[in-house]
Amino acid sequence: NTRLLLEEAPGQAPTIAHYAIKVAPFDRGALQARLKDIGARVIPSTDEPEVVRFADNNGIVLEVRVAQ
Repeated sequence: NTRLLLEEAPGQAPTIAHYAIKVAPFDRGALQARLKDIGARVIPSTDEPEVVRFADNNGIVLEVRVAQ
């Protein structure tokens, strides 16, 4: 069930801007605390409680999502 979506951004160099992974259920608070400890920028996702979003040091946004 792996999916890959590529979108063309006219006038921009190819880059990875965002990706997501599905994982087993996890402790959202513990994950967010650890991400902050290592310097990641946690991005609020209050509308999706099963998701934790953060940006790495290159500005790439990652979603960790509970697999259903």
